[in-house]
Amino acid sequence: MGRKLRVIYSCMFALLVAAICLTGTAATTFAATPYVHDPMQNPKAAEDIVVNSDAVYGYSPNPDSPRLGYFVDYDWTDKEFVEKMRETREEYHASMQELYDMITNMKAEGKDVETIARAVSTRRNEIRLESYKDDPVGLAKLKQSNLETYGDENGGSPDFFYAIYGSWEVVIEKALSTNAGADAVLGLYDKYYDTYMIDDVPASGAASFQYVYECVKNGTYRYVAGASKAKKLSANGWTCKKAFRASAKTGTLVYWIYDKAAKRFRYTTDRYVALAAKKAGKKAGRAFYGSVSSELPVYELCLKEGRTATYRYTMKRSVARALAREGWAYKGVACYSVPKAA
Repeated sequence: MGRKLRVIYSCMFALLVAAICLTGTAATTFAATPYVHDPMQNPKAAEDIVVNSDAVYGYSPNPDSPRLGYFVDYDWTDKEFVEKMRETREEYHASMQELYDMITNMKAEGKDVETIARAVSTRRNEIRLESYKDDPVGLAKLKQSNLETYGDENGGSPDFFYAIYGSWEVVIEKALSTNAGADAVLGLYDKYYDTYMIDDVPASGAASFQYVYECVKNGTYRYVAGASKAKKLSANGWTCKKAFRASAKTGTLVYWIYDKAAKRFRYTTDRYVALAAKKAGKKAGRAFYGSVSSELPVYELCLKEGRTATYRYTMKRSVARALAREGWAYKGVACYSVPKAA
């Protein structure tokens, strides 16, 4: 019996090796990662790190990375060193709360978005440099990286980012973003996963639009773009129907926010609201592209039951009026549907 078991185990091991060889890098990466969420599936993180089975957390900086490449000569197999770096990184994440407070306070004061973006972007650079106060070597490397990337050793200026993205809202988003690769090499990728705004807007081939489906299950309403996503939800007990039309590739970006405790979704075009929700422990991401045209508004309605708020979206005024009669509060226009001629 012992010999038979050894033969069986040998065959199982051979099959496992064959599976890894057939599936290539993805399988190898999965085997190496200590995380629930694989950093190599995040395009931005994958540019900055490489799988390193000898490293404390399974990853080390990519020598070709313009941001983390300067740190490749650190010993990422030294547990004591990596833990000290991890503590510094945690302090940096905690300090980012100051930026959210700045935005909240400046909005309350009626400051315009450009003024907020300039202040937050500048302060973010200062916080980044301050995080290296006890690491002069790391500070020198950071300044050199900033100089080569942005032309300024203190980091990218607000004008630098505005020239690239043409939007002060995006400048704010960039100021609030953190390097997912740095978190991965320091064992923090899962902890801060929900703060990474990973682009999950579904592609739609050559089509100029795609339908957004309203899907409902146990009182939770969810809005997904594309028939394939609606089909998957339907297979898991959701009831889905077409609600309105989204642009396939460009337009006004609409974000989803998910309150796990209440099991409720909400949608917004406000980048800061989505990012602030992530910081507060909720999940958020990119949902779909609304139309840039204001021809066909999509209305938002809310029904509050205790501390739970349920949101629904419709482009039909008759539906909005019917929901209002049932106690739903009209919250305004959430986004715009793509015209049929698009």
